[in-house]
Amino acid sequence: MSLSSPVVSGGEIVHGTVQTSSNVASVEVRLGGYSMSLPKVGVGRFALTYKVPSLPPMLHRTYDVIVIARNAQGDATSSVVPLTVR
Repeated sequence: MSLSSPVVSGGEIVHGTVQTSSNVASVEVRLGGYSMSLPKVGVGRFALTYKVPSLPPMLHRTYDVIVIARNAQGDATSSVVPLTVR
């Protein structure tokens, strides 16, 4: 997974892409208690556009973004990408 920036601020728009093998049917991204499915934009390619909400200073820190790729049978693999909110 690649993100437009590893450090973001409230109101900023983040773009991301996930490259997978051709047999991946879906990609899910989890951050804290929030989860979203990424739209498939091509064979083995998924994309993300997200507007970062304004967060209170106590929530400004580095988070682990968990990326989960699943094939049609439901087999999954995951990886973690750090994202810092300032």
